[in-house]
Amino acid sequence: MYIFSENQMLPAAAQGAIGIEVCSSQIQSGTLEILKMINCQKTFTATKIEREIVAALEGTCLSPISALVRARDSKLHLQVRVSNQDGSTIIEKETTFVLAKELEAVSQFKIELLAEGAQELIQT
Repeated sequence: MYIFSENQMLPAAAQGAIGIEVCSSQIQSGTLEILKMINCQKTFTATKIEREIVAALEGTCLSPISALVRARDSKLHLQVRVSNQDGSTIIEKETTFVLAKELEAVSQFKIELLAEGAQELIQT
């Protein structure tokens, strides 16, 4: 068995996270309150950010986009790798920011990815 490092094989966005959807008619039943108790806020935040990156690039589950957020104390580290379909051209970008500045940092990061041509790259 061989274990790949994150530098060798960055995972797809939200890889390994478990999501549970609640029907709007069940919100008053207490189901939502139970789910709030078992929710891991760090995983929720990381998954949300990773999925935002894919959405900003108009990617799908088949798009060559990898994204990983790692939480350390009050900081988040975001690493993204985007390539064309055959993997011959790659854009790699990462940033670290404090959780309190998440919205601004992720918004700026998406702007920079788009400016570097990441959206066009996944379509080639």
